[in-house]
Amino acid sequence: ALDEPRYYNEAKLSGKFRSTDQRWGQDIFRITSYIFDPHEPVMYKTNKPLKKDERVSYTSKQLQVVPENEEDPSPSVIRTPNAKNPNYQTLPPFRSDCAGTSTHSMEFVYPREETMLYIPIEMDGRAGKVIFEIAHRKPGTIVYWHLDNQYMGSTTDIHQFAMNPDPGSHTVTCVDEFGETIAMKFEIVSEKKK
Repeated sequence: ALDEPRYYNEAKLSGKFRSTDQRWGQDIFRITSYIFDPHEPVMYKTNKPLKKDERVSYTSKQLQVVPENEEDPSPSVIRTPNAKNPNYQTLPPFRSDCAGTSTHSMEFVYPREETMLYIPIEMDGRAGKVIFEIAHRKPGTIVYWHLDNQYMGSTTDIHQFAMNPDPGSHTVTCVDEFGETIAMKFEIVSEKKK
């Protein structure tokens, strides 16, 4: 638990916690002992190194339990930096002792597997496009896009790619600069299904 409000980059903020403030630090500590006092909640001491005027113990509501087999979130949950957030910090690499963590660096955000898509005609009469999106764990990575094994182009940082496939079944494949590959099947329908 945090003793005071902090910015996403761990810089201390002034004032008290607001409802939208981050209340948990990124570091994980172990409970080393506890204090039982009649008529008081149980207090837990951790192996967190203490700073001047820092809290020594915490109640159970001030701590967040992290399971031993906790996995990092999927890449689609962790969005890449954007123009509105120039101070975005990337995730650190996996620790060597982390077992069972996901090794996938990419994941489709839109559309999902086996989706049926209808591409409407734009107001100017031209055919519209589907914007495919993936999330990648490593910002700045180049991703190469293929539609039905035909190279379509590449993206960096924000991985969104507009395509206008013909009606029928298709496969979109993404290959990053490290050789990791993901593929997804989808279908374009020529008219809205009721």
